[in-house]
Amino acid sequence: MPTTDTSSSPDMLRKIRSRREMVRAKRSDLRMIKAFGFHLMFLTLLTMEKGWPVVSGHRQYDSALRLNGMYKLRGAGVMKSSCVLGESIATQDSMHASLRKRSCSPCLHLRGGSTDAHASMDEANRQLLKQTFSNWKDLMKSLMSSENEVRKDAEKKYDEIKAEMPDATCTALIQEITQGDNEESKTMAAVLARSSLSEVWDKLSSTTKEDIQSKLLDSLKAESSPNFLRKVANVVGAISFTANDGNWPQLLPTLYEMCKHDDSTRKELGFYILSLVLGHVGNELMKFDEDLQPLLENALQDHSAGVQVSGLKAISSFLSSCSSNKQMKPAQVLLSKMLAAIGSALQGDEHNARAGLDVLIEIAQINPRFFKPQLKEISSAMLQHVTMNRNLEPATRRLALEFLIELAEKAPAMIKSSENLVRDIVAVSLALMVEGLDTGVDLERWNRWEDEDDVDDEQQGNFEQGLEALDRLAVAIGGARMVPAAFAFIPDFIKNVDWRYRMAALYCISQIGEGCYKVMKKHLSEVVGLILPLLRDEHVRVRWVAINCIGQLSTDLGPAIQKQFHEVILPALIRAMDTTQEPSMRVSVHSSAATINFCEHASEELLTPYLPQLLQRLAHLLQQPHKQANEQAITTVAAIAIAVGEHFIPYYQEFMPFLKSLLAKSAGDTSLAKIRGKTMECISLIGVAVGAERFREDAKETMQLLFTTQEQELPPDDPQLSYLHQACGRICRVLKSEFVPYLPAILPSLLRSVGIKPDVRVEDGENADNEDLEGMEVVQVGDNLISIKTSALEEKANACQMLVTYLEQLEDGFFPYLEQVGREMKPLLTFWYHDDVRASAIQSMPAMVQAAVKYQEKHKADRSIVTQVLGFAFPALLQSLLVEPEVPLAAQTCRAIADCVKACGRNCLYADQLAEVAKALKQLLEDSNERMENVQGETSEEEDDDDEDQEEREAIAAETEMIDEVIYLVGKLIETHENGFFPYLEELLPWFLDKLGDHSHMAFKRLGMAMIDDVAELSGSFAERYVGTFMPLMLRHASSLDDELRQAALYGIGVCALNGGASFSSFTAKAVATLLHVAREEGARSYEKESATDNAVASLGKIAQHQYVEKPEELWSFWLSYLPLKGDVAESLLVNKQLCQLVLSNHAWVLGRDHCNLGRILLIFSQILETEYVDDEVTERIREILLHLNQAAPDRMQVFCQGVPRAGLEKLQRCMETTGAASKKGETKSL
Repeated sequence: MPTTDTSSSPDMLRKIRSRREMVRAKRSDLRMIKAFGFHLMFLTLLTMEKGWPVVSGHRQYDSALRLNGMYKLRGAGVMKSSCVLGESIATQDSMHASLRKRSCSPCLHLRGGSTDAHASMDEANRQLLKQTFSNWKDLMKSLMSSENEVRKDAEKKYDEIKAEMPDATCTALIQEITQGDNEESKTMAAVLARSSLSEVWDKLSSTTKEDIQSKLLDSLKAESSPNFLRKVANVVGAISFTANDGNWPQLLPTLYEMCKHDDSTRKELGFYILSLVLGHVGNELMKFDEDLQPLLENALQDHSAGVQVSGLKAISSFLSSCSSNKQMKPAQVLLSKMLAAIGSALQGDEHNARAGLDVLIEIAQINPRFFKPQLKEISSAMLQHVTMNRNLEPATRRLALEFLIELAEKAPAMIKSSENLVRDIVAVSLALMVEGLDTGVDLERWNRWEDEDDVDDEQQGNFEQGLEALDRLAVAIGGARMVPAAFAFIPDFIKNVDWRYRMAALYCISQIGEGCYKVMKKHLSEVVGLILPLLRDEHVRVRWVAINCIGQLSTDLGPAIQKQFHEVILPALIRAMDTTQEPSMRVSVHSSAATINFCEHASEELLTPYLPQLLQRLAHLLQQPHKQANEQAITTVAAIAIAVGEHFIPYYQEFMPFLKSLLAKSAGDTSLAKIRGKTMECISLIGVAVGAERFREDAKETMQLLFTTQEQELPPDDPQLSYLHQACGRICRVLKSEFVPYLPAILPSLLRSVGIKPDVRVEDGENADNEDLEGMEVVQVGDNLISIKTSALEEKANACQMLVTYLEQLEDGFFPYLEQVGREMKPLLTFWYHDDVRASAIQSMPAMVQAAVKYQEKHKADRSIVTQVLGFAFPALLQSLLVEPEVPLAAQTCRAIADCVKACGRNCLYADQLAEVAKALKQLLEDSNERMENVQGETSEEEDDDDEDQEEREAIAAETEMIDEVIYLVGKLIETHENGFFPYLEELLPWFLDKLGDHSHMAFKRLGMAMIDDVAELSGSFAERYVGTFMPLMLRHASSLDDELRQAALYGIGVCALNGGASFSSFTAKAVATLLHVAREEGARSYEKESATDNAVASLGKIAQHQYVEKPEELWSFWLSYLPLKGDVAESLLVNKQLCQLVLSNHAWVLGRDHCNLGRILLIFSQILETEYVDDEVTERIREILLHLNQAAPDRMQVFCQGVPRAGLEKLQRCMETTGAASKKGETKSL
């Protein structure tokens, strides 16, 4: 995953963030926490031996958090009673050492003399526990203590006992569950058993396992407390997951018996446990197919709503175990009864109705095509009878819409194939938005906007749900369907006298822009025409949203909207910023924010004429006695400076003294912390814009002010810290090596932030405490609560990125700190809590290698220092590559390894290291195959699906990005190690060759072709051995209907001709015929085909120059007739360089008989000079040719130039007259 360059872009600028983006940000945090929660639980169950410990808390918590079909965050403070994972994870090394120590501890397998083996084991276990910790009751009491120290000591002791005596500990827990004196201690034991049994199950003796399983099933039959029964059920589910080996034969019969029980409570519990186990023992249950279906039908028709919901969950679990649509389809007969159960609950039991809708959403996420047979009926019921039913609770109504949006995201083709469904969803979403807008807002208070936390209440609830639905629907189904559906309502909404409709229409336009950008760009004039009049709407909130819409579209539809409509949009924004014309300060400030969005995709030339007015308005806002206005004006000034670069220099002195003064005066005032941060940001971004010469002295003064702030030892969550680190990074980018003296003062604070421990807690949902959760993000995952302090992680991530900035910018200047920074960054390659931290750690490794290389070169140091740093970075990256779960980060790791190799140069890796990297890449490719089989497996069975769903598109994009980086890495290994890597290349090539078969997705065919192109190009003469394998594939795909694949194949033919030697001769005739056919076919120079045709012509030139061909004069004549290439700029540069070389070498066929082709050649030169098709080298060679011709045969030169237009002649003349050239070659004669 590429990391953001915070040094040169206004990453932290407060621009227009649509409600869509804010919702996405929240959903992103939720996904991170949710994913981390599942990751945590499965690590507990499956990978404790790898050193990833999980500690679970166990205090009371008052309510479930799942609302609205989403995982809802709850803010709060610190869970005093929970165990903090961050405190238990010091470093990877300490974890591994601890685990090694534990694994060496004796595991006692107890055997007693009693004829009752279970009884004797219980007694022996109790005796051991009694000896270790006075007695079991005291231990349990201490674990439940409200005193932190007592509880922590007990937890430590319990962990030691569990590690040393797992059989004894688990037996004692089960004994407490089944025979405990009170429900509190029994509950405590159940909570501990749920995590402990999963953790140590593989270490237990078979006798202990059988004893535990038997007693738990007996407890399910005998226990009478419904609440405690659920705790026991959770333990059963955890063991079932861990012991998924078919060694619990009594489980299923017991569950079936419970599901048929007369008592509703026990029946509900039976289905609840069934839902826990079906997902991972589904294949075994397939044998019970005849019993399972009627069992589930009875549950859905039961008189108890709780039984119905548990039955729905069991069906969802069953569907998650289905690996194909064939396995799923028998369950579709239950669909009508599932809907009937939810419909019945809607009549008076909305709590269970919401639980049922939640289950439908879960099914939509894992198996959306389950609903296809009755999609029309389901969607109608959800929209008309649930979402639009105002008699239902808002949370219930929103879940129904959420269900349909999930279907759209997971199976867009299915939604698009249902007549009018997209339009109906849009209509209902707009209706929810209008309904959710508050007509009772105090507009006077709203206008003043005295507190930035003063947000509209409607940002939650129906309004937000409708808003989010439009965005997600647009992204899922695309503009072709979404734009007509949305604009069927938007024009009428804009004309409505009710301001809420106008506001909803504007929000709709801004929400769908990103997902529909291709279609909306074609209708920009109509879209902008609808928005602009509303910038002067009579209602202030409509004006605010109109500005918001302009800002969002400037991002989503840029740069087209900037180029076409800057003459109307920028004056409108400038007017809205004028507080003498716009009565609402909030609207003026928002116009300033929208200007940032507009500037992001606007050129310097476009913006420069507007600078005087823009900066005048912003200077006025800076003087207003309004905190939010000041903050936003500072931010917008920074964004404009970045956008216009050196064009900001005339205004530099107007703003820089004011900003430095503000930074100095606000020091120490905590109420101004945010504005100080914004000021740091603005000063540094202006510095980047105007450059070192103008900024140097102010930069030094600013650094002293920043040091003053740093010396205050700000708390980790102080907003100034992030701004300070980012500002220092930008100033470093400006000052380069002049920044090195500041490092000793900056690094200690930065390294403290890098060393922040993750504050993560895991709580049992039903037994957690709702005390002091301020600053924590909390999400429910299953029955657990995961809380995490995201602000601390963000601070850590920002600090890591700043270290990377210093490494990359200072290079050899950072060398003295490599060892210190390396110790901090290496463990973060496997920091699972935050992707951006890992991304920075990955990026730091090649930057460290590059710093060592630069230091060695500059100071003529021993080469061993480079070897040492590479020896540190290379194995660390390789190890992290093998365990990295995120595909984009795996791609970044491949790039990092390649950059290390590139920096160190030839033969920097030993043979065993080459073998290791080849083995890792092979595993990476095999894992990619497995992932793609899982993603594509189900959709391949759907014959009538005409496109990929969103999940598949994203998965393919991620995989292709990663494999592209694998290709890049292989290329660098070939370049730097030549023959040394070829034996390992043989292990990788079959994967890519296989992708060129008919069965492969087009994206992977392109990658396969890219790989063999690179091998043929980079292998030099060694490529001869591959020509026989590569050329048939290239010739085959040279006629592909896919432009990218065809272009790559045509390019490959040329490099095979260049490097293939005699091995190519047997393919020459067919290759020439194929290339000529491509170049001569109708539409060969059309926009879609021109790049591919350019590569065909370039390959003809390579064949003509490096291989024997019949009728070479005709081939060279055709080659010249097509030039210059204009579709593929990179290939055009190479061909133009080739042409110059051939002319300078007096190539007979190129020059033609009696130099008859020179006129054509000079025409080509006149067309490519002063364009992107030449570089300095080519220009110099053209100049050399022209001067030689002009000097050797000036009269004939006039004849050769007869076909060159006047403008072309002027370019040729300027080329010859370039300073220095004429004086060396003599006076030039005018053309």
